[in-house]
Amino acid sequence: MAQTLDIVALVVVGAGIAAMLAALRPAFLLIAEMPSRPLRRQWQVLAVLIGVFIFGYVGYVALFFGRHEDLRDLIAPLIFLLGATFVWLVTRLALSTAHDVQRVAMLEHENITDALTGLRNRRFLDL
Repeated sequence: MAQTLDIVALVVVGAGIAAMLAALRPAFLLIAEMPSRPLRRQWQVLAVLIGVFIFGYVGYVALFFGRHEDLRDLIAPLIFLLGATFVWLVTRLALSTAHDVQRVAMLEHENITDALTGLRNRRFLDL
């Protein structure tokens, strides 16, 4: 039983590591796309924290593999997986939101600018 629980814990923590690695992609895209330095810095800090969590997950496996004796010992790996899933979802949502904001800004600009001349149009003056 203990060997099976160790394997389950390893798989669950491995899935958490995979989710954290997947969260790095949208974080790096956001770092590249952020126009202001403070926002870029905050996303860089988040990417570093994700890396720290990945090392923590690996450390957990190194320290606790072979010590899972009953189902209660799977609580920590499950929490790791849920936390990693949360981070992955938040980074994907943030990237999607940033793209939506860029599209709205572009549409607003197109709405008040004449396409042929590039000058402001009547809608701009009405505002």
